[in-house]
Amino acid sequence: VSTQSTGREEREMELENKQLRQQVQQLTSKLGEMNRQTAGFLWKRRPVLIGSDWRQRWFELSGTELRHRRSEADPKVRRCVDVRGCVVSPPEASKNGRFYVLRVTHPEAGEVYQISSESLITARHWKRMLDHAAGSGPRGKVGVPPKKETKKFDPFLYRAAKRMHRDSVPSLLSSESSSQNYRGMINLMILVIIAMNLRLIIRDFLQYGQRVVEDTTGSNNSSRLMCFGCVLSFVAPAVCVHGVERLVARGILARQAGNLIHAVSTSYILIAPTYVTLATQAPPVDGGGLLLVACIFWLKVGVRVRVRVRGEVKMVSYAHANSDLFLQWHAEGLHKKNDSASASASPSDGEDSESDTEHPDQPGVTVQVRYPENLTLKDFTCFIAFPTLCYQLDFPRSSDCRYGWLAKRVMELVVVCGMMVFLTNRFLSPIIMQSAQPIENMELWSLIEVWLKLSIPMLGFWLLMFYGLFHLWMNILAELFYFGDRRFYLDWWNATRLEDYWKRWNLPVHNWLVRHVYMPSLRAGMPPDLAALAVFVVSAIFHEFLVSVPCHTFKLWAFLGILFQMPLVFLTRWLDKTLEGSQLGNTIFWFTFCFFGQPICAILYYYDFVKTHAY
Repeated sequence: VSTQSTGREEREMELENKQLRQQVQQLTSKLGEMNRQTAGFLWKRRPVLIGSDWRQRWFELSGTELRHRRSEADPKVRRCVDVRGCVVSPPEASKNGRFYVLRVTHPEAGEVYQISSESLITARHWKRMLDHAAGSGPRGKVGVPPKKETKKFDPFLYRAAKRMHRDSVPSLLSSESSSQNYRGMINLMILVIIAMNLRLIIRDFLQYGQRVVEDTTGSNNSSRLMCFGCVLSFVAPAVCVHGVERLVARGILARQAGNLIHAVSTSYILIAPTYVTLATQAPPVDGGGLLLVACIFWLKVGVRVRVRVRGEVKMVSYAHANSDLFLQWHAEGLHKKNDSASASASPSDGEDSESDTEHPDQPGVTVQVRYPENLTLKDFTCFIAFPTLCYQLDFPRSSDCRYGWLAKRVMELVVVCGMMVFLTNRFLSPIIMQSAQPIENMELWSLIEVWLKLSIPMLGFWLLMFYGLFHLWMNILAELFYFGDRRFYLDWWNATRLEDYWKRWNLPVHNWLVRHVYMPSLRAGMPPDLAALAVFVVSAIFHEFLVSVPCHTFKLWAFLGILFQMPLVFLTRWLDKTLEGSQLGNTIFWFTFCFFGQPICAILYYYDFVKTHAY
């Protein structure tokens, strides 16, 4: 009996061992299949006319197929390569040290892929997976996925009684539909707009011929030279602000004395261009350009203005940020360590005190430099050149300059500027000149007709200005100076609240207002709505300054137009909450801002300009 029971136990153990081995084999095969199917974002090199262009793409390795898409959600496979028989090079660091590059080379077709990752671990993982896929089976073809067996269609199986309606599905154009794509309709509307405007251009040319707009602005070369010289003079107060911050950090100059010097030196940036514009009777275009550059310099460099509200001290940009860093530096007691250190610890203009040093183990990742090591001339000059208004210790940087991409953006900017000049000479100037007489004679219907005629070209000019300034010009600056954060705007065109538009359409100014006006107002004890009103007041002052001074007239139309949007902010907020999912707020934004506000302001300022100068 014992012998029989022992034999039965052995057979049961052998059967269990056999089952366990089968399970281990199944798990091993599943694990191998999972390892062969890997996916993620990598950087793909694309040759261009000059140099190369690295684009981030979604790569998938399934079995022996390596394919990539533009994004994870992109349904279209842009390229597919059978990597069997290919050679994958080991990860090599790029010249700037940011990427680890893999080269996938086919013995017959040559190099088929050059991909890279910012992580060495990720690059090694892809190298291991690609090597495994490249050595599994005979050599594959480049760009051709393996053929899949397709079943031949049999029309005899498609009977007359086949079920055609299976589910309850809403119509495609209804709001309940989950798959709505109006790309084709957008293309149609673009073609319609192009056809309509082309017809107007041809009719205008046949009716009036080659128009030459009379220059009623008193433009002359001497005023332009004065404006250009005034821009060059901004270097002096900017360098003064930088030098004052260095002296304050070293303890040579008191903080209060530095604030006073900031106020005097940076006030010149606003006072001098105002005087030059008014004294030389500079034309609106030249004066407006000068004042725009002055405002950018002033917002960047900053003036420290003491406002006694619960001890709060308000500043802007470079002076504000460095003053805040100075206070943190003293609070942490770090200045005592610097005082006891040698003179080499003081800020200098050498290469050892850069503000964006790379991490030794993670190329491309910048190490945040502590105050006062950031007070170098290189750091200050880079901040002035960067397309941002908010100063910080370090900025995200791009790896290289894509010269081919840059050349395309420059050509696009030239085309956009040409289109703006064309719109101004052919449509805007002649229509605006027709508005003075209806206002003078109080002809309401004639004025409405001029306003409606002006609204469409004014909208086109404004959209071209947005695209040329915020997309092309700022991206050109960012590419030239390796500035990484390219979020200069968000999808403001979809805003259903007016406040969302102001938050999205000009991120550099929005970030500055939040950082240097809104948040200090909240810290001073203001309610959020009152702090938002303070932001609108500051914005209204700058808008009025940029329009009234170049036009040599002070009527506060721009100031009142900005403040008038505060009731619309509350109205569109209420509509968005009450009518959830409604586009009424977006319609109100487009009408009041683009079809009503801008043309009316242009007409009023032109009328005041004509009356002031007796044209």
